[in-house]
Amino acid sequence: MLKYIFKSIIFISLLVSNFLVFGVEKKVDQKKIVFELLKSVETKDPKSIQNIDEKKFKENNYRVRDSIKGFNKIHKKLPNSPIKVNTIRVFEDKNFVFAHTDYIFKGPQVGIDIFRFENSKIVEHWGGLEQKVDKKNSTGNTQIDGSKEIKDLKKTDANKKIILEYIQTVLINQKISSIKKWIDPKNYIQHSAIIENEFSISKKNIKYNDIDNILGEGNFVLAISQGDMACEEYTFYDLFRLDKGKIVEHWDVIQKMTHEF
Repeated sequence: MLKYIFKSIIFISLLVSNFLVFGVEKKVDQKKIVFELLKSVETKDPKSIQNIDEKKFKENNYRVRDSIKGFNKIHKKLPNSPIKVNTIRVFEDKNFVFAHTDYIFKGPQVGIDIFRFENSKIVEHWGGLEQKVDKKNSTGNTQIDGSKEIKDLKKTDANKKIILEYIQTVLINQKISSIKKWIDPKNYIQHSAIIENEFSISKKNIKYNDIDNILGEGNFVLAISQGDMACEEYTFYDLFRLDKGKIVEHWDVIQKMTHEF
């Protein structure tokens, strides 16, 4: 009996030693971290910035350049302007979190932000902003209203594949006639302030050239693409909601590519 107890103590001691030496990564709420970080643009709470890995952090949005200092730079550049941040939707795809946010700074704007995590810390950020219009679009919707419920988590990969095929076929290869293969026209809800429907893309002189990344959680999928609009380079952030293998809702943020802060 004593021999068994002695062996048990040794085994437990080894386990504890391994935990101390190698460490165990604690699962963090990545969505909460992103939500609070974005809100800190309004509240100017410095605590949220502690969730950024200062040594590894890479900023891909030139509007908040200079890496980790970019978030503080926003605060300093707009000291007398009212700043409001209302994150409407937050999604998670492994070590990526992407958010759809209603902003007020330098006027009302709509943004999509993407964060990449490593070891529970934010190490990279991409994002786009566009002006928020003060009226509903031609289909009676705004840039931020609509569905929020995340479901069909087991269909995440399948839905991402659908969006990849849709963008490649319809938006890049311009095979507009095949659009009904991916979109349910009877239940389709359009939130874009620029694109009335996908059939009008060519009329707006919009051309998608490359897909940078596709992220998703359940029935929501975000595609980041590069392209041209009116002969100028843009980044397209397209957020889709799918149901039964079809696109039924769409939001977007279209930002002109620039190297200016």
